Amino acid sequence: MAITAETRQDIMELAVAANNAAPGTTLLSELVAMSTSGSSLLDIANHLADSASFKATYPTFQTAAEFGAEFLANLIPEASDAARAEGVAIIEGLLAAGNSRGVIILEAATFLAALDEADASFGSSAALFNNRVEVATYHTIESEAADSWSIPTSVTSDDASVATAKSAVDSALDTTPVVGSQTFSLTTSVDNLTGGSAADTFNATQTSGGQQTLNTLDAIDGGDGADTLNVSLKADVTPSSISSIETINVDATAAANFSLTNATGVERVNISGVTGGAFNLKGVSKSVAVAVADTDQAHTITYNDVTGSLILQLLPLRTRPVVLSSKCPELRF
Repeated sequence: MAITAETRQDIMELAVAANNAAPGTTLLSELVAMSTSGSSLLDIANHLADSASFKATYPTFQTAAEFGAEFLANLIPEASDAARAEGVAIIEGLLAAGNSRGVIILEAATFLAALDEADASFGSSAALFNNRVEVATYHTIESEAADSWSIPTSVTSDDASVATAKSAVDSALDTTPVVGSQTFSLTTSVDNLTGGSAADTFNATQTSGGQQTLNTLDAIDGGDGADTLNVSLKADVTPSSISSIETINVDATAAANFSLTNATGVERVNISGVTGGAFNLKGVSKSVAVAVADTDQAHTITYNDVTGSLILQLLPLRTRPVVLSSKCPELRF
């Protein structure tokens, strides 16, 4: 006999009441098999109460009062002390009458699931329980996660907490491997490189034979993270695309024009150790910080987003560093 949605919902409520956790498909399948084989909800509740996970939380050596206090502290933490004390007294009475802990689980789940969330004494507890069940349903039934998953304490009687918990479920089930920082090396051929979510480094240094590796057809996408491009030039270049590279470190061994016309996301350009001729940096946004150091060559920096045209010409610097910030358009030479 196939399980009905209503009975499966009852079983989910029992699992949440017992362990404050999404059961996972493994346990839920076991409980559903019991139901379809003729077991009652009380049988299933007793099965949960006899489980190792339940006994680990609620050891069998607890007194009725100890069990009731801990069970209700976990199940209805938003209830008042007086309301929980009332509940503990009910649990003590049920256990004293010879009822099992499974009866307590079943009675608690049935009570909270049916209660009006506007109830003065236990309404917020009913809302909390319903939200926990919704999160557990998302984890086990909708996402089909195999293992049980403890419902985080961030789930409250506030309905908005459900969306946050569902995102936590998605994160917990995300099997995408976490990729750390990566290092990429450009070649003399056409390169099309994309970084990951960490702080990646792209090296476009010259080859051992002195060939430039950053070329006109190269495309570099840093992806997420604070990424760095290290460049060594010996000739003019306007890469076809540079995106999401926050820092560019560049040197040159000959006169060179370096154009960032096709670059987006650059926050800083460090020019250092230029030799062999004048260096021209072009297509720079005024929001980009530019630093020049360790060189005796003339440098020209052309900004592309100021009124009119702004060209900064720096005389040979030798070892004096010059830092140009977003205020460069206001400078006068």
